[in-house]
Amino acid sequence: LMWSTFLGGSNDDAGYSIQLNNSNFPLLSGGTLSSDFSTTSNALNSNYSGNIDGFVRKYNSLNGNLLASTYLGDSGYNQSYFVQVDLNNDIYLFGLTNTTYPVFPTSTYSSVGSQFIHKLDSNLSSTLMTTSFGNGTLARNITPSAFLVSDCGLIYISGWGGLSPTGGSTNNMPIVNALQPNTDGKDFYLAVFSQDMQSQIYGSFFGGGTSKEHVDGGTSRFDKNGKIYQAVCAGCQGLSDFPTTPNVYSSINGANNGCNLGAFKFDLETISASISLPSYYSCLPSSCNFTNLSQGGNQYFWDFGDVSKVLEDQQDLEILVEGHTDTDKMRSNSHPTDNWELSVLRATSVVKIMLENSKMDPTTVSASGRSQYIPIDAELKSKNRRIEVVLIPRLDELFEIINN
Repeated sequence: LMWSTFLGGSNDDAGYSIQLNNSNFPLLSGGTLSSDFSTTSNALNSNYSGNIDGFVRKYNSLNGNLLASTYLGDSGYNQSYFVQVDLNNDIYLFGLTNTTYPVFPTSTYSSVGSQFIHKLDSNLSSTLMTTSFGNGTLARNITPSAFLVSDCGLIYISGWGGLSPTGGSTNNMPIVNALQPNTDGKDFYLAVFSQDMQSQIYGSFFGGGTSKEHVDGGTSRFDKNGKIYQAVCAGCQGLSDFPTTPNVYSSINGANNGCNLGAFKFDLETISASISLPSYYSCLPSSCNFTNLSQGGNQYFWDFGDVSKVLEDQQDLEILVEGHTDTDKMRSNSHPTDNWELSVLRATSVVKIMLENSKMDPTTVSASGRSQYIPIDAELKSKNRRIEVVLIPRLDELFEIINN
């Protein structure tokens, strides 16, 4: 045993979630009725606000010393059920409230409800983002069952509602791209929000049409890839309406008049990056249409690479950029006056771009023009208006050997 400690004040205190940050310092969140619950000097809120306050604390993993501790909430009911950490060691809390939770910054998504998300800095001294979400009222909607902040900054939540009058209801929760858009008010609710809660990108129910799905101390976890693994009290009152998939262990509730253990795995972030390729090569200024065939993502970044970046470390090559025109002869009184000048101008324009966007050695790069004399397509003239990059090995050492 390296260290062990009590924590709390003179009234009731409850810890619900523990998480390690990137320095392996444990973070603990929960709720307290104690007005003397210990906080630290740099705390966001060092004073008890009344009723039930949320809290979050950070410890030194080597000796158990308290590094930071703060209350959360106002004079109403506020409990922090889950804590998560992002790659910057910023801290996120998922909890319940019965008062209007502040929205900060004002551009943050909010659908108004009894569920809140609160983001703090790593020292628990300042708020970076706060908001609430739900069905538009402060009545209890769900009981939190899982929480995740992924390495991409996406925010995942899971919860259930409807077991009893105080257990909330999933009716009218916000739905986005839902697998199951309808609810009997007694289902699980799964949601995904973009970075810093700027928008909701997924919201769905999961459950049967009659039975009251819930958790009695069961296990629910998200992994960092956005998959949730949920244990459920399912099919209660002897029903078999819990959704199942083909070839599972059992699709029938074996209890005569009770619940069975249900389990589901739900993938909320399967990303498959794929594009269609128009052809093996294409020549400027012809256009190419690339089609995004990716699945599961919210934002896509296209990176076609940069030949200059690839070539900037190639010290043993001479790089010749050749410009070509189509076969129509050009005559003009202004520059460029003919196909020769146009082809050279095309090459020098590309060379300038390559040098401006890389660390290529200018002494290794040359521009030249081949005019209209080397077409590659007699029918489609636009293919002939192109740039070709020719790589020429430096033969200085070879010539030196020959001369000697």
